[in-house]
Amino acid sequence: MKRPDGRPRRTEWVWVGLLAVPLLACGAAMTPTPAAVPVAAGRALPSATTVVRVHDFTTSAASRPAVASGQPVAPTPVPDVLFRQVPIQLPPPPNSPPVPAPAPRTVSAGAPAAPAPPPAAPATPAPAAPPATPTPPNQDRPPSAEEASAYGQYAASALRDLDRGLVALEAQTEKAGANPTLVVDPAWRESTARALSVVRGSGEALRNYSDPLPPSLLDLGASLASLGSDASDLSDAYEAAVDVADPTLVSRAGATAAALSARRHAGTERVQALGFG
Repeated sequence: MKRPDGRPRRTEWVWVGLLAVPLLACGAAMTPTPAAVPVAAGRALPSATTVVRVHDFTTSAASRPAVASGQPVAPTPVPDVLFRQVPIQLPPPPNSPPVPAPAPRTVSAGAPAAPAPPPAAPATPAPAAPPATPTPPNQDRPPSAEEASAYGQYAASALRDLDRGLVALEAQTEKAGANPTLVVDPAWRESTARALSVVRGSGEALRNYSDPLPPSLLDLGASLASLGSDASDLSDAYEAAVDVADPTLVSRAGATAAALSARRHAGTERVQALGFG
C-alpha cells in the first residue's frame, strides 16, 4: 500500500530490499567473476562486495523514519539471519584433473654434481689365533728309573763289545804293519775276521735299539746310533782290504778304527753318567 502522497511505505522498502538480496546474488553468479572469487561446483558465488552493498542498502532503508498519516512508523527490524555467515560444504568439482606430480629436480650444467658417498668399508675380520703348538708328551720329563736302567744296560753292553772288537782289530793292524806278508797268513786272517764280527755286531746293536727312548735320552741314543753305524761301515771297509790282501788298505782301515775307538770312549762316559758302565 502507498501513502496518501503516492510514495511507498517504509515496510514496502524493507521487503524490496529482502527480495533484492537473492536477485542480486543470482545476477552476480551469472556475471563473470575475477580469479579471486571462489567457485563452487562450477558456479561463481556472490562476492563479498556485493553482499556488503545489499546489506548497507537494506539497513539504511530500514533506519530511515517512515511517516504514515502524519505519524512516524517504527522501523521494521531486519532479521540478522539473512546476513549470518553459514558454512557451506562444497562438493568436489566433477572430473577434477589429477594433481600433477612435481617436476624432477635437475642439476644445472655448470654446477658440479655432489659426489656420491663413499661405500662403507667392509668389516675387517678378526685375525685368527695361531694354532697352538702341540707339546710332545714327556718333553721335559726325566726318564723313569726303569727306562734309564733298560737303555743304560743295553748301551753299556754294546759299548763293551765294541771296545773289545776295536782293541783286537787295532792289534791285528799293528801286526800287519810290522809284517805286511801277514795279510795272506790264514791265522792272521782268521783272527782279524773274528775281531771284525765283534765290531759289526756291536755296531748293529747300538744302531737298532728297539724300545722307544724317553725325550731326555734321545740325544744320547742318536749319538750311540751314529757310532754303531760307523762301526758297521768300518767292518765292511776293513774286510774288503783283507779280501784283496793289500797292506796299505789294511793300514788305512786300521787308522779309522783308532778314531772310532776315541768316539766309543766318549759314549762310554755318557752312559756311565747314568750309573751304568
